[in-house]
Order: sequence, then structure tokens, then C-alpha cells
Amino acid sequence: MNTKKCAVIRFSMARRDISPPTYLLNGQPIQSVDSHLGLGVVVDSDLKFHGHIRSVVHRAGGLAQSYLKSTVCRSPEFMLFLFKTHIRPIIEYCSCVWHSGYIEDLRLLEKVQRRWTKQIEGLNSLSYDDRLHSLKMYSVQGRLLRADLIQCWKIFNSKSCLSPDDVFDSPPQNRTRGHCFKIFPMCSRTDVRKRSFSVRCIPVWNSLPESVVCAPDVSSFKTMLETCVLDGLYAYV
Repeated sequence: MNTKKCAVIRFSMARRDISPPTYLLNGQPIQSVDSHLGLGVVVDSDLKFHGHIRSVVHRAGGLAQSYLKSTVCRSPEFMLFLFKTHIRPIIEYCSCVWHSGYIEDLRLLEKVQRRWTKQIEGLNSLSYDDRLHSLKMYSVQGRLLRADLIQCWKIFNSKSCLSPDDVFDSPPQNRTRGHCFKIFPMCSRTDVRKRSFSVRCIPVWNSLPESVVCAPDVSSFKTMLETCVLDGLYAYV
């Protein structure tokens, strides 16, 4: 292993002014950092992912600006195709890990899509909400919620490498309400825990009808999900 490509991040609720121990690899010390890029996600010691989101906004916004400068076609079909194939994947990559729901982060992410839709022919005079409904395009906040629920469906329907017991707590066997995949709300002492994937998705997931969570395939789940949480898919800050 290359020592220069390795790093140590300390996750702790204790005092940060205490010097961490020095770790060695092949006799060489490993650097201690507050944030580090791993598998495309910038992980920080606070697990708030502010740095990662700003990096995503910088890359997606820069690419959007480059496309707007180098193309003259502004038709809805072309602009939507360009956004969905090149810009949206940058914004949504691995969102179940880094999406923590901080308002300022959501505003920065939404700003990229807001600016792009304003450049579409015939829509620049409409409000952002009207542009989304006209294009049948969900907000970034709605897309992040949708990604969480899709990941839940995959976990409960054996379409993921994770099992439900790896991530969630099952409710007591004597429960009387809710669908068969209901998740038991866990007690969270820290704000970071409350914003993590296994906690933040519980209220919306538990409110879904059994016919939706038991959808035969992911395509059917996506279609039925729209009828259940349509307002949430268009919501934004």
C-alpha cells in the first residue's frame, strides 16, 4: 500500500484539541486529515459532508456553464437530455451516503438545476416551481428523497448487498399498523445520526402503502412512488 495515498480521519465526540496517536504503515507515518476523498465522496471528520457538496456544486455548475457557453440549442428536449445525462449524475452520485439535509447545502445543489432550467427556451419568465411542473422534472431535494426510498426498496427486496438487519431495526412482532417492511424508529442522540440514511428515511418509508413497498420491480416502485409522495418530489428550499 502507498503510504502517501492513505490517511487517518478521527471520528469522535471527545475533545478535538487532543493530539491523535501516530499510525505507521511499513514504518512510515500516515498523515492525519480532517477530510479525505474516498470512492468519489469527500468524507470529513464531522460527517456533515459540506466539503463534498461544495465540490459537487463546483463540478456540476462548472460543467453546466461550459455547456451553456458552447451550445446554442435551448429546446426543452435537448436541454433535459443534456442535464439528465451529464450534470444530474454528478449531483446525485452516492447521495444516500452524503445527503444530510442541511438547508444551505440543498440550496447550493438546487441552484445548479434552477439556473439550468431558466435557460430553457420559453421558460425563462416562469417561476422555478412552474418550470419544474412544466418539464415534469423533480427538484434536487425531491430526487434525493426518491433515491433514499429506492435504496430502501432495494434493501428490503434483496436487490442490494445490504440486508435490512444491517441498516434498520425491525418493529416488535405485535405491531398492528403499517406495512410488512415497516422500520422501527431508532433513538438518536446526535444531529449527525438523525440525518443519516437509516434514520432520515423512516417517516416517509413507513407512511407508504403496502402495495408500493411490495412492488414487483424497481420500475413499478418508481411509478407508484410518484402517486404517494408527489408533493415531496417537487418540494425545494
